[in-house]
Amino acid sequence: MRESLMVASTIPRLVIAAPHSHSGKTTVTLALLAALTQRGLRVAPFKVGPDYIDPQMHRQAAGRPSYNLDTYLVPAERVHDTFCRVAQDADIAIIEGVMGLFDGSSPTSRVGSTAEVAALLQAPIVLVIDASGMAASVGALIRGFRTYDPDVHVGSRHATPGALNGPGNPPSPSRSDHASGPDSLCIAPSRIGAATRLAPHCTYRLGARRCLPFLVSGKHRYLSRCWGQYCPV
Repeated sequence: MRESLMVASTIPRLVIAAPHSHSGKTTVTLALLAALTQRGLRVAPFKVGPDYIDPQMHRQAAGRPSYNLDTYLVPAERVHDTFCRVAQDADIAIIEGVMGLFDGSSPTSRVGSTAEVAALLQAPIVLVIDASGMAASVGALIRGFRTYDPDVHVGSRHATPGALNGPGNPPSPSRSDHASGPDSLCIAPSRIGAATRLAPHCTYRLGARRCLPFLVSGKHRYLSRCWGQYCPV
């Protein structure tokens, strides 16, 4: 397994996670997939768990199939091999998490969770946070997720990638820096919200119930263009 893990570590990869469901993981993932693909990169999309809906949207945004990484139903070695096989020809792999970062098959286990997959692939994590109604408290939330499990890497030593979604006006850089800690930087891509406003019939606002009419209405091409245009990559 150690040699296998070294193979995974050579593939550029990023996990999109969140503290809880309905934080905006899918919106951010699709924005990244569309934006990177439109810039000419070969992007390999993945989804943690047995979900079959999000991978359909991934395929439309990235132009290639999205594969499930499910450590609850499939042995970890096979999950890892699937990732390496699918992503070996890609410039980068984008992995969308499921539920909250540490939520797995039980409250006392990370089996089946996004955290388990991220640790298996030694992948850095971007934490998508629904920051509506929050200010400095965001910093405590980020610090807790960074220190909860030493095998799970939210950000890096010098930077904490974080997408603050939900507020109408993004927090100022100085407030974000202070809230996240002296050794980290919290990224607040304000135009993610603009993308959702451009296509309210195709996506959802944070905190609201998911709406997926574009899967059957054929509006996915329009929405992918919106995501690619407004994602601040």
